[in-house]
Amino acid sequence: MHKRAKESMVLLMTASLILFPASLPASDAEAVLGEPVTVESMIVDVVLARPLGLAVTIVGGALFVVSLPFSAMGKNTGTAYEKLLKTPAVFTFQRPLGDFRGWDR
Repeated sequence: MHKRAKESMVLLMTASLILFPASLPASDAEAVLGEPVTVESMIVDVVLARPLGLAVTIVGGALFVVSLPFSAMGKNTGTAYEKLLKTPAVFTFQRPLGDFRGWDR
């Protein structure tokens, strides 16, 4: 029983740490967009877009590390960083909740 409670607590903490940053920009979304954000777009964002964005950020980070020697030889590490790591991270963590327009600014 103790082990099961501990596993449940770890799962709950992990889920809250993943979902909490996704909800932070929600209060500023209307000010940034100039129009109210719909509940449906927020739900799709939290349930689908943010978890997929997190997965793409992790995979992009791994690919960036693997490609680093080659991009260093080609002198394009900045471009590789921008496309493989920064863009997915901005999509996942910095855009307002429910905003799918112009997220790569």
